[in-house]
Amino acid sequence: MSSIVDRDGERKNISNQVRAFAKDFNFKIKLCKPRHPFTKGKVETVNKFLAWLLPYEGEFETEDELIAILNKINQKVNTYPCQETNMPPLVLFQKEKEYLQPLPSDDVIESYLPHDRQTTVRSDSLVTYHNCKYSVPPEYIGKPVRLLVSDNTLRIYSSTDLIAVHALSTKRMNYQKDHYQQLLTQTMKEADMVAELAEVNLKQMDAFL
Repeated sequence: MSSIVDRDGERKNISNQVRAFAKDFNFKIKLCKPRHPFTKGKVETVNKFLAWLLPYEGEFETEDELIAILNKINQKVNTYPCQETNMPPLVLFQKEKEYLQPLPSDDVIESYLPHDRQTTVRSDSLVTYHNCKYSVPPEYIGKPVRLLVSDNTLRIYSSTDLIAVHALSTKRMNYQKDHYQQLLTQTMKEADMVAELAEVNLKQMDAFL
């Protein structure tokens, strides 16, 4: 649940990463109450698999053999009528398939797979992740970097060096103040003007982007 919801005191908000996933795959998220009857059955079903495995104790030694047994159990269970609908899950699934929406493009799907993404830092000292831009130190402009996402946080690496950390955001442009100031110093020499201009520009970005 913690990977889906961010808590702010008593308030619960869907995390930005999950919200973006739902938008890309065109579905809505409804938060359920913990220990609600609707979720209780799902937990109990998972626990039943452990009981169903007991008769097979000692009949498997490898992971592949265990997976084969689980598949066999799963196929058998899917033919049993459900107490709620009096229909087997396999029949209901075939019916529900008629209403499934098409998946998004391969590029969108690929962006959610659990592996590092490679990209190159743009001339504005930004990299793009899920249509949002995040800053790195300007010294890495034009260089390849790796993007790694976990716990709603974007970590950016150059080789094995961690060069920037951002909380995932829905804002189109996300500059860290020191990165933006370093970028301005490449074209401006007056330190006081750099700090002042950076402050003004960043506020405007927050207001309009």
